[in-house]
Amino acid sequence: MRGSLKVFGLRVGTVTRRTFEPRVLELVAEDRSLLAITEPMLRVRRALIEEFEQLDRLCRQSARRDPVCHRLMTVPDVGTIVALTYRTGVDAPERFSRSRDVGAHFGLTTALQLRAN
Repeated sequence: MRGSLKVFGLRVGTVTRRTFEPRVLELVAEDRSLLAITEPMLRVRRALIEEFEQLDRLCRQSARRDPVCHRLMTVPDVGTIVALTYRTGVDAPERFSRSRDVGAHFGLTTALQLRAN
């Protein structure tokens, strides 16, 4: 949306998630054609943000309810998505003979493997 407005010489500037929409509406208020183009995009943006927030809330609730995910999230830099991915991807940890095999299962490689290639 910023790029579209910039073509018309309108700059949104520094805004937050909450102040973005009022700022855009302020910029296009004088031009009815720009307002007609911008309002549907703002409605879609609002809907996407609402759906994202709902999905994020569900993920956090799922991770908090699962004791393994909850424990994984105590590790630095392991958040909800990483914990849920690990929990669903490594459903039976005993099938991995070494811990570094888990990384390979997810397409990750260790520094040693990178140097050997």
